Amino acid sequence: MIDAAFVEMFPLGEDTTPYATLTTDHVATTRLNGHDIVTVAPEGLRLLARQARRLPPTTALWRSRC
Repeated sequence: MIDAAFVEMFPLGEDTTPYATLTTDHVATTRLNGHDIVTVAPEGLRLLARQARRLPPTTALWRSRC
């Protein structure tokens, strides 16, 4: 029989993830039902997808999917 061990799934602690700012354009906060939420314009999402795929916007593959 395997001995089960408890492992905390989401431990709290310092976030050491290296983040990079692509742009501050296309991002805003909106108040909705008493809560502030982050909104991202469609162009901001396209920029993020382009960066994630690492394809420049001038490639044929990018143009064919937009």
